[in-house]
Amino acid sequence: MDPFFPNSTGVIMGVGHDGWSWANGVSRGALPFGPETVDVMSYCDARWIGPYTYGVILQWRMASMVVTRTVRGGPAVAVP
Repeated sequence: MDPFFPNSTGVIMGVGHDGWSWANGVSRGALPFGPETVDVMSYCDARWIGPYTYGVILQWRMASMVVTRTVRGGPAVAVP
């Protein structure tokens, strides 16, 4: 368990909208997931990603990201 998670119940504490299903024709609209929906990192069902978990994953990805660019003389790799 993450000791920094903002609540002990594992809920997302906000409304999330399933924009992917709507954009891909799986549903007729961006269906809402209420604030009582549990976060994807919990062991309960129906899972949704809350702002806290999304932010932690985004920070991890940004820290491990490798940027490759082509410069004169060939490719260069920058590691933040």
